[in-house]
Amino acid sequence: MSEGQIKSIIEEGKKHVEEDKMKKEFADIKNEAEGLLFSVEKTLTSYSDKAEEGFIDLVRDSRDKMKEALSSQDYDEIKTALETLKECSYAFAEIIYSKKENKTEYQQDTDS
Repeated sequence: MSEGQIKSIIEEGKKHVEEDKMKKEFADIKNEAEGLLFSVEKTLTSYSDKAEEGFIDLVRDSRDKMKEALSSQDYDEIKTALETLKECSYAFAEIIYSKKENKTEYQQDTDS
């Protein structure tokens, strides 16, 4: 290969760096969103009786918006839906944890 061909290949590679970076970021956020969606689905199935129906409806709505965002393939829409679903997921986990903690305290009180 001539020096000109090598430079041409390097320049071509540089043109695609930003595009490749964006593709990687999209793949990363999509994977994170799909993982959280799976986790929320499992949590809803297992623990939806542990929270008030209004809160569960909020979680389900966030879940549905995430599904829509993932099907749109829009990075910003997925990112926004991911942040909302994360907040709902964290709040749901806190509710579940506090219910378990209260149940454990109650069991300890009745065991005494």
